[in-house]
Amino acid sequence: MLRSFPLFCHVQNGFWIVQSPLDKDAIFQKLTAVLVPGDELFIMVYTNGGATWTGNQNESLTRLQDMLFDPQHERHSDND
Repeated sequence: MLRSFPLFCHVQNGFWIVQSPLDKDAIFQKLTAVLVPGDELFIMVYTNGGATWTGNQNESLTRLQDMLFDPQHERHSDND
């Protein structure tokens, strides 16, 4: 189900970030329909406030940056 969102990133085991035109309530309804016992769900509305992290330097890093950063904002590499 998570891969059905327009943009998604599997950050690490059990942790996904999705971008959707749906509001948080519609996303909640869509995802709770497929939860199984033991699943947990956290939905947050994000509005281009920037983000920072360490680790997870694999292929999801570029996708995550593209999802979290407004194209108008400048990104800095680890060497800056």
